[in-house]
Amino acid sequence: MAYRSDFYIAKNITGYTGPIISNPTVYFRCGNESGHITQLHEVEANEGREEVIKDDKYVIENRADPVQSGKVVCYESWPSRAMEHWSRSKLETDIKEHHRELLAQAVQKCTELKRWCKLTDNEKKAEFNKKPKSAERMSVTKLIKIHEGFVVRAAK
Repeated sequence: MAYRSDFYIAKNITGYTGPIISNPTVYFRCGNESGHITQLHEVEANEGREEVIKDDKYVIENRADPVQSGKVVCYESWPSRAMEHWSRSKLETDIKEHHRELLAQAVQKCTELKRWCKLTDNEKKAEFNKKPKSAERMSVTKLIKIHEGFVVRAAK
């Protein structure tokens, strides 16, 4: 059975990051629960469904990321867990109905919890140090720097 198939459904899609026609990361929210599906990432263990997190004070918005020289990107914060996430791209929330159908394909494509969510800190470091599967994978994701991927940083 797919991880959290009750949550990861088309009606809960709230936005996406990355090119809509090139495996974007798709964001979901329902009540106080949030999560996202990463369809393609330099670190293969980071592909799939993110653990759904409950937090009444969850924030998702576009902000200037100081690590990316002030580039405006999607920012998420879960105060109850003292976690934040800076995406590589800007959050798009104006979703046309035909785009929602395209984004919903991520639900069928990525059904499992990210392997990343099950790794220890040392295993995560090892995953980051691995070479990507192929040069094609790198060019598709158009990555800039490793720290711009999904890395949870403790909120200050």
